[in-house]
Amino acid sequence: MSGRRIGSLRGMANGLDRAGIVHSRDVGEGLSRFDSQPDVLGTLSVGQDRVVLTRPGVDAWSGTVTLPRDVVIVNAGGYAHVTGVNTDAPRECEVPGDSWTFHPKDTEIRKLHVAHRGTSLMVEYADGVMAGLRAAAAGCLHSFQGRRSRAAVEIGARLSEAVRAPGRADPLYLEGLVVALRGLVAAEMSGVGHATVPRLSDARLGRVIDHVEANIGSALSLAALADVAALSVSQFSRAFRDALGEPAWAYVQRRRCERASELLLHGDAPIAAVAAFCGFSSQARMTRAFRRRWNVTPGNLREG
Repeated sequence: MSGRRIGSLRGMANGLDRAGIVHSRDVGEGLSRFDSQPDVLGTLSVGQDRVVLTRPGVDAWSGTVTLPRDVVIVNAGGYAHVTGVNTDAPRECEVPGDSWTFHPKDTEIRKLHVAHRGTSLMVEYADGVMAGLRAAAAGCLHSFQGRRSRAAVEIGARLSEAVRAPGRADPLYLEGLVVALRGLVAAEMSGVGHATVPRLSDARLGRVIDHVEANIGSALSLAALADVAALSVSQFSRAFRDALGEPAWAYVQRRRCERASELLLHGDAPIAAVAAFCGFSSQARMTRAFRRRWNVTPGNLREG
């Protein structure tokens, strides 16, 4: 076996460990013998969820791996499997590029061989948030049926950028991407699309906006805003966008930028203090937000 192949196998074992995937104790000569040569390009925690980016290559192991969480994988390039899933009978399947796959919690995967032709982005969802999809994925049929989706690939690309440059993206923005991917998968697997999204009433919308304005300098989350609206995170995310024409994370960032611009134009507080007061984690993050929105830095705006 070539050194490159051995390195890839070891990398997969290390990647599974770092991604939170637990292999069973009866692996024996399988995963447990590999040392740590990283196959994972990066990881990112988004609330209680976890994002893992892996590089192309050939990976394989013997024994059994059991998924402790529901997992969605966005494939930037197609890859082929020879595997047994909850069965001793191996199956071979080609997963197309630019697609997503869903792996329910407690899925057991045996004797897996994977040839990645592109990077793969894996999102591990906190226990319970995707429980409704597990019945639809009974028998793990969806685990090996890649579904092409430009929207999923776009979300995957943005999350990949965040993994490669940790600390640059706004946490609320990342939370919005993870929730959007979950909603896309749920809609396609259930076949109901977005028809069942409840309307965000004027009263509920008003409470959410008031909450944002009162807490603009705090660490806001989609979960907290959804609680104010008395909706689930997925329902709130889609209902808010339907009501105002922009995602909740974008609305919050816009209001932070607008509040900061008012303070910069009509006050003399240091720029770093303005950033903190308006909920930016750093002056650099506020500067990036200003450049994206108005193509100007906070300092240039203040100078006129």
